[in-house]
Amino acid sequence: MRTEITTKSISYLNGRITDTKIRGFIARRLRSGKVQFGFAYGSGQARRWITIGLLGEINVAEARRRAEKYAGQVSDHRDPAAELKSKISTSIESRFIEKFSRFAALKLNPACYLYRQYGIDGDLLYVGISLEPLRRQNRHMNFANWRSNIFRILIEPFETREEALEAERVAIRQEFPKFNNVHNGRRSTIEEIAAVIAKK
Repeated sequence: MRTEITTKSISYLNGRITDTKIRGFIARRLRSGKVQFGFAYGSGQARRWITIGLLGEINVAEARRRAEKYAGQVSDHRDPAAELKSKISTSIESRFIEKFSRFAALKLNPACYLYRQYGIDGDLLYVGISLEPLRRQNRHMNFANWRSNIFRILIEPFETREEALEAERVAIRQEFPKFNNVHNGRRSTIEEIAAVIAKK
């Protein structure tokens, strides 16, 4: 449905709304019942989606402001989704390097690890935790339906399993990996990860 995205229009939203003022600005109700804002642009194979946030975490005015910024970048022939992925990936990688250096300097043995699997285009595919992250990757390569898409893996150390579990929950809710189901209200892909979950 095409209409202006407002507090009123999303109050009875069942499905999705495409905004009539900002091209590509979308609000959609997830299976969880929450409303998600996003920005879409491009077409066909070049179609891109940027998750702006969930209603309650941000309001309609803030979502609109961000969508307007992305629309301006597209008008300037930029690719905001690719820029965001690059920025996030670089930031995460730098943080991991710093953490591993700190663990080494203090001679700490991580109690648990969080790992992120990325596709060749920079898309985050899956986030998980493990006491033995390298062995876990072998299981993914054998059982995960997305195994052929895995291009890069980043591993982050944690002092406790509880810290790793909380970091996993936050990463899934904020970064929307394609093939996670738990904590990810965007989609239900239990078939995609059933084989992996069975191994946890």
